[in-house]
Amino acid sequence: MVITNFVVNILLGESMTKIWDMIEGLQVAYHLPLFNVKSSGNINAFNNFFSELGGFDFIDVNDWTQ
Repeated sequence: MVITNFVVNILLGESMTKIWDMIEGLQVAYHLPLFNVKSSGNINAFNNFFSELGGFDFIDVNDWTQ
């Protein structure tokens, strides 16, 4: 039982670290337009996509709140 608990803790701890790293990367991509750097249209489209993800704009909650 102790060995099983140890293995589960290692697996969950590693997966949570990866998820946390992905969230940190998303924060960097979300705040990238604040640096005021001129970029091409492809990069702007990429940043707009990630700003929708980072701001949770992909879920329309207007129908739920009214």
